[in-house]
Amino acid sequence: MRAALLLALAVLAGCGGAPHTTEALQRPCPAVALVPGIWLDVGPRPGQVITAATVTACRDGVCRTEQASLAPQDTGWAGFAAFDDLRVGPYEVTVVLPGGTPTTQNTAARLEFPGGPECGGGVPRAEIQL
Repeated sequence: MRAALLLALAVLAGCGGAPHTTEALQRPCPAVALVPGIWLDVGPRPGQVITAATVTACRDGVCRTEQASLAPQDTGWAGFAAFDDLRVGPYEVTVVLPGGTPTTQNTAARLEFPGGPECGGGVPRAEIQL
Protein backbone atom coordinates (compact mmCIF):
# COMPACT_ATOMS: atom_id res chain seq x y z
CA MET A 1 0.00 0.00 0.00
CA ARG A 2 2.46 2.65 1.15
CA ALA A 3 5.07 1.11 -1.11
CA ALA A 4 2.81 1.66 -4.12
CA LEU A 5 2.49 5.36 -3.26
CA LEU A 6 6.23 5.59 -2.67
CA LEU A 7 6.87 4.10 -6.08
CA ALA A 8 4.32 6.43 -7.67
CA LEU A 9 5.95 9.47 -6.05
CA ALA A 10 9.53 8.41 -6.77
CA VAL A 11 11.26 10.50 -9.39
CA LEU A 12 13.78 8.84 -11.65
CA ALA A 13 17.06 10.66 -11.55
CA GLY A 14 17.87 12.00 -15.00
CA CYS A 15 21.63 11.97 -14.64
CA GLY A 16 22.25 9.76 -17.65
CA GLY A 17 24.46 6.74 -17.35
CA ALA A 18 24.22 3.61 -15.25
CA PRO A 19 23.50 3.58 -11.54
CA HIS A 20 26.62 3.56 -9.37
CA THR A 21 27.69 0.56 -7.28
CA THR A 22 28.44 0.63 -3.57
CA GLU A 23 31.76 -0.95 -2.64
CA ALA A 24 30.35 -2.23 0.67
CA LEU A 25 27.62 -4.34 -0.94
CA GLN A 26 28.86 -4.68 -4.50
CA ARG A 27 25.35 -4.11 -5.77
CA PRO A 28 24.02 -1.35 -7.96
CA CYS A 29 22.31 1.58 -6.31
CA PRO A 30 18.98 2.55 -7.87
CA ALA A 31 18.75 5.68 -9.99
CA VAL A 32 15.77 6.85 -7.94
CA ALA A 33 15.29 10.02 -5.95
CA LEU A 34 12.76 10.82 -3.21
CA VAL A 35 10.83 14.04 -2.69
CA PRO A 36 11.00 15.67 0.76
CA GLY A 37 7.64 15.87 2.50
CA ILE A 38 5.09 14.45 4.92
CA TRP A 39 3.21 11.15 4.57
CA LEU A 40 -0.39 11.06 5.75
CA ASP A 41 -1.98 7.85 7.02
CA VAL A 42 -5.70 8.50 7.58
CA GLY A 43 -7.68 5.79 9.32
CA PRO A 44 -11.17 4.68 8.29
CA ARG A 45 -13.92 7.31 8.36
CA PRO A 46 -17.23 5.46 7.91
CA GLY A 47 -19.42 7.12 5.30
CA GLN A 48 -16.69 9.51 4.15
CA VAL A 49 -14.63 9.64 0.98
CA ILE A 50 -11.46 11.64 1.51
CA THR A 51 -9.47 12.72 -1.53
CA ALA A 52 -7.41 15.65 -0.23
CA ALA A 53 -6.01 17.32 2.86
CA THR A 54 -4.39 20.61 3.75
CA VAL A 55 -1.10 20.15 5.61
CA THR A 56 0.68 22.94 7.50
CA ALA A 57 4.18 22.25 8.87
CA CYS A 58 5.74 24.64 11.40
CA ARG A 59 9.29 24.79 12.71
CA ASP A 60 11.03 27.57 14.60
CA GLY A 61 8.02 29.87 14.14
CA VAL A 62 7.96 29.48 10.35
CA CYS A 63 4.98 27.70 8.77
CA ARG A 64 4.26 26.44 5.25
CA THR A 65 1.06 24.96 3.88
CA GLU A 66 0.77 22.39 1.10
CA GLN A 67 -1.98 20.20 -0.32
CA ALA A 68 -1.98 16.40 -0.29
CA SER A 69 -3.97 14.11 -2.55
CA LEU A 70 -5.21 10.99 -0.77
CA ALA A 71 -5.85 7.55 -2.21
CA PRO A 72 -7.93 4.76 -0.68
CA GLN A 73 -6.06 1.97 1.10
CA ASP A 74 -7.23 -1.19 2.89
CA THR A 75 -7.19 0.65 6.21
CA GLY A 76 -8.33 4.15 5.20
CA TRP A 77 -6.47 6.63 3.00
CA ALA A 78 -2.84 7.52 2.37
CA GLY A 79 -1.28 10.59 0.82
CA PHE A 80 1.79 12.77 0.59
CA ALA A 81 2.37 16.51 0.86
CA ALA A 82 5.63 17.62 -0.77
CA PHE A 83 7.64 20.22 1.17
CA ASP A 84 10.80 21.01 -0.80
CA ASP A 85 12.40 22.82 2.16
CA LEU A 86 11.70 20.17 4.83
CA ARG A 87 14.72 19.63 7.09
CA VAL A 88 15.59 16.86 9.53
CA GLY A 89 14.16 17.62 12.96
CA PRO A 90 10.94 18.37 14.86
CA TYR A 91 7.80 19.87 13.32
CA GLU A 92 4.33 20.79 14.49
CA VAL A 93 1.99 19.61 11.74
CA THR A 94 -1.67 20.56 11.34
CA VAL A 95 -3.83 18.54 8.98
CA VAL A 96 -7.30 19.60 7.85
CA LEU A 97 -9.47 17.05 6.06
CA PRO A 98 -12.44 18.33 4.00
CA GLY A 99 -15.30 19.21 6.32
CA GLY A 100 -13.19 18.40 9.37
CA THR A 101 -11.57 20.25 12.20
CA PRO A 102 -7.81 20.81 12.27
CA THR A 103 -5.71 18.10 13.92
CA THR A 104 -2.27 19.12 15.20
CA GLN A 105 0.51 16.66 16.03
CA ASN A 106 4.22 16.84 16.70
CA THR A 107 6.47 14.74 14.48
CA ALA A 108 10.08 14.65 13.35
CA ALA A 109 11.44 14.52 9.83
CA ARG A 110 14.08 11.84 9.38
CA LEU A 111 16.28 10.94 6.45
CA GLU A 112 14.93 8.23 4.14
CA PHE A 113 17.23 6.60 1.60
CA PRO A 114 15.76 5.19 -1.64
CA GLY A 115 18.50 2.56 -1.98
CA GLY A 116 19.67 2.33 1.62
CA PRO A 117 22.10 4.58 3.50
CA GLU A 118 25.08 3.08 1.68
CA CYS A 119 23.79 4.56 -1.60
CA GLY A 120 23.40 8.10 -0.25
CA GLY A 121 20.67 10.45 -1.43
CA GLY A 122 18.92 10.78 1.94
CA VAL A 123 15.82 12.99 1.92
CA PRO A 124 13.92 14.38 4.96
CA ARG A 125 10.45 12.86 5.43
CA ALA A 126 7.92 12.70 8.22
CA GLU A 127 4.70 10.78 8.83
CA ILE A 128 1.40 11.71 10.47
CA GLN A 129 -1.27 9.19 11.45
CA LEU A 130 -4.83 10.41 11.89
